[in-house]
Amino acid sequence: GLGLAIVDRTARLIGAQVTLRSVEGRGSVFGIRLPASTPAPRIRPKRDSRPGGARRHRILVVDDDPVILEASRAAATSAGHDVRSAESPEEALALAAWPEAVLVDYQLGTAMDGIALIAELRARNPGIKVALVTADTSPAMHRRAADATIPVLAKPLSFDRIAEFLAAPFPAPFPAPAV
Repeated sequence: GLGLAIVDRTARLIGAQVTLRSVEGRGSVFGIRLPASTPAPRIRPKRDSRPGGARRHRILVVDDDPVILEASRAAATSAGHDVRSAESPEEALALAAWPEAVLVDYQLGTAMDGIALIAELRARNPGIKVALVTADTSPAMHRRAADATIPVLAKPLSFDRIAEFLAAPFPAPFPAPAV
């Protein structure tokens, strides 16, 4: 479904080109042509060197795709944040008290989707800052997220978008749900 569209959009964002070779009855081969570049020097940011005096945050990234988890972790870590990851709702809930902010994929490959997981995380950590990360553009999903006051960030998620999310004011704690 959405995989090739995400690859194409990501490739365009970084100036790459997606190629296709196909032989009927034999299969298809997709490739990605990356622009040539020289490696940038690895610089570890100082705590006080982030734009606008941004502070370090404890961030939990939840996604059932290990590649996306690693990319998200690398993006937030390179900005100086402390990051943990979870591949399932159960792993995320076990860490619920730790993070200040959470990026949660919508489709987690389980009966619990990202919106339901965020509700559980908020119940366990009322002051947590959350965002739903998805390539799903369906009105029904966006309506559910809006009804639950969950911001939606479109995949692929850029470094800049993560920084914008973290720079926005953190919410006041949500009231505990009525029992």
